[in-house]
Amino acid sequence: MSEHRARSWSTIVTWAIAIAATVGVGLLVGADVIADDDAASHVRYHALIALVILAIAAPLARRSDGSPRRAAPAVGLWLFGAAQLVEAVGGAGYDAANATRNDLAVIHDLGIGLSALGLVAAVVGIAIGIRDTLARRGVQSGIALGGGVAFLALGLVVIKTLIGF
Repeated sequence: MSEHRARSWSTIVTWAIAIAATVGVGLLVGADVIADDDAASHVRYHALIALVILAIAAPLARRSDGSPRRAAPAVGLWLFGAAQLVEAVGGAGYDAANATRNDLAVIHDLGIGLSALGLVAAVVGIAIGIRDTLARRGVQSGIALGGGVAFLALGLVVIKTLIGF
């Protein structure tokens, strides 16, 4: 009978980030293969955003020590980065005049919706991380909670301003 160790949250999230980053690099390098002219720039734009977000998420995932709660910031950022990759693929659906070129444009629309959810997930995850980090550093629980809630409120206002929920 073989024993399989359960994978920690840190490992799972790190692998998910690595896979998403690999897709992002592939989209960045292969944009000209799936898109024409200026549409390739649209693909690269979203792929670069995803790679930056994933680069921020990676060290957070590695430091999460296997705890799902400590992985919350990395998971939220990963969700936002993955949504940007969906938008990147869909960006190939447009031509230089931003008119729909093919069916991939529908994927871009899906990515826009996913990005809104990903932004919320990132803000919630980071708010949890702020609260927990403050608490671990000895800040009183009410103040630590207030710090997390303050970030959450500010983040949601920014998202509302960006997206218009």
